[in-house]
Amino acid sequence: HRSVLFVCGSSSPMTLKECLDECMEALDLFLNNHFSQSLERLRPRVDESMYHALIYATVLEMQAMMTFQPDDISRAGNTMKNAQEVCNSCSSHTGSVSFSLILLLHQTTSPTLSTYLVLDLPLGPSSHGQIVSTYKTICTKCPSEGLVLDPIYPHYSQENLNIFIAATSLYCPSSHFSPPVLPHGFQVYSFLTGAVCVCVCMCACVFACVSAVQLHAEACYAECQLQRAALTFLQDENMVSFIKGGIKVRNSYLIYKELHALVKSQHCLKGPSHEHLQGGISFGIGAFNLTLSLFPPRILKVLEFAGFSGDKEYGLSLLREGATAKNLRSMLCALLLLCYYTFLTFILGTGEGEVTEAESLLKPFRQHYPKGAIFLFFAGRTEEIKGNIDEAVKLFEDGCKAQQEWKQFHHMCYWELMWCFTYKRAWKMAYFYADLLSQESRWSKVQSRVGGAMYVYMKAAYLSMLPDSEARPFGEDEVELFRNVPTFKQKIAGKSPPTEKFAIRKARRYKAASPVRLPVPVLEMMYMWNGFSVISKRPELTDGMMQTLESAERALLEAPENEYSVDDNCLILLLKGLCLKNQGSLQAAEECFHKVVSSQKKIKFDHYLVPNCLVELSLLCVGQARRDEAIKLLHKAKRNYKDYSMESRTLFRIHAALAKLKAD
Repeated sequence: HRSVLFVCGSSSPMTLKECLDECMEALDLFLNNHFSQSLERLRPRVDESMYHALIYATVLEMQAMMTFQPDDISRAGNTMKNAQEVCNSCSSHTGSVSFSLILLLHQTTSPTLSTYLVLDLPLGPSSHGQIVSTYKTICTKCPSEGLVLDPIYPHYSQENLNIFIAATSLYCPSSHFSPPVLPHGFQVYSFLTGAVCVCVCMCACVFACVSAVQLHAEACYAECQLQRAALTFLQDENMVSFIKGGIKVRNSYLIYKELHALVKSQHCLKGPSHEHLQGGISFGIGAFNLTLSLFPPRILKVLEFAGFSGDKEYGLSLLREGATAKNLRSMLCALLLLCYYTFLTFILGTGEGEVTEAESLLKPFRQHYPKGAIFLFFAGRTEEIKGNIDEAVKLFEDGCKAQQEWKQFHHMCYWELMWCFTYKRAWKMAYFYADLLSQESRWSKVQSRVGGAMYVYMKAAYLSMLPDSEARPFGEDEVELFRNVPTFKQKIAGKSPPTEKFAIRKARRYKAASPVRLPVPVLEMMYMWNGFSVISKRPELTDGMMQTLESAERALLEAPENEYSVDDNCLILLLKGLCLKNQGSLQAAEECFHKVVSSQKKIKFDHYLVPNCLVELSLLCVGQARRDEAIKLLHKAKRNYKDYSMESRTLFRIHAALAKLKAD
């Protein structure tokens, strides 16, 4: 039998396989830089086919992640919500109580019972009807007990259960309401489809007939939930967003967990599209485990994930398996892994990145898509983390040249190019890319008429690094730019992201008629993105940054003392400590960090400095095999400080460091 996807309202119904094949072709176009053609291939069936709807929404979500534009995020969210509704239309009980009930019965009832899954059966009251729910009421032997409606606490103690399968006319032969009990192994035939059910228990058989389309619809529904959660997290890093997204993730995971149990069952018959179903489940469970493993306990508690735990290695293994397979989710698995290896472990971790794994994963994709802009970008990011800045610059430039259709993708490359030239202390080149972003891009999470507050701040920061005697590009003035930073502020879902809040807070001192200059604003923001880990790979880059810091330190000593003096000095000590660590002067680095911690009560504005210095001290201890001391410092940073700038990012770093210590 074939699984048929009866496309609602269409004169040309497609099989499940045909839908999957067309979506694979659309993804291939996407990875070959034909972004608009990819969407055009999918668009005609987005209101009818669950896979067309899902992949179409996925592409729009990728675009939203590139732009961070509120309109793009809102559009992607609405499209993903519509895709979820299409999944419901393909299976009227997707994610509902009745589906959960069947699965829970399968998992928790007596081991003498058996759930048989008959896949690849066309469902519906006729050969051309729409798919209807295959699950009806479950009745107990005693009418006074009523219907079993609660999926969590069904009446397992009853001897007789009756599951009437409306679409196929199959029922449990051992039910009180069915014909007399049939012998073990008796074959029951469906009058509508000719399907065969084998009764394996005389007194309490639980039978479920699940079509391949049904299972695929469940997987797509769960994926919609997961991706909607990602958009929620994208809007802000605060706890409200984590809670909203967390609820979606939890609901998604419950469906994936049930599907995983079903497809691993010995009774599950694998149809021709099973590899795509398995890929979807692997992606979902892998993403859940990996993501959950990154969350600090405090955030997990707020997310109400009680009883859940993220197994990072299990999640990574599922995603690696999915990335190397040939199914619809392979690309998603690969992109999630690349984001994890080159961004999440780097920015929200301890700064190492996982370069070897990223290169291994990229190799086949770069061979298959040699000019694929997405893979050129990740290759550039990998070289950047390795400290190969010139190679990274070339790859980012190649990524821009590879396609001209999605300008938003160029902005991702511009952002990385800005940092590459920052590491080389080429302030004017870095300014050039910040200016490009400011003029062209909406990639920053905050936008206005010409650009984001973050980019205006970075433009001003780069100009402030130039000697006073040096001409400013385009005649711009850093003081005026700093003063204008707050005017470029916008919000997504009513919130401003932490990095933008940080930039606006730092620019406040320029409101004064005679402002006190920020000493090293570029290097401070570079620290927030773990850039000192990048320059640690190249001694000459660290040496250059140390020269910049020493020059700033001398300027501080020569200037009259003011309300910012302690904060500015502590900032320079933190950054000098990182450079000294890179240079192997560990004792001197430790002294710098301790000086900041001892100045805690004198710091007036930059309260983030102390907890971050404690984190850096702990990482220094880890490198010297002072494990117990490192753990104490991390716990101190976690428990004793709150409500400081970029707190959530620091908590992620603390969690990553503790997890690494535990693993070792």
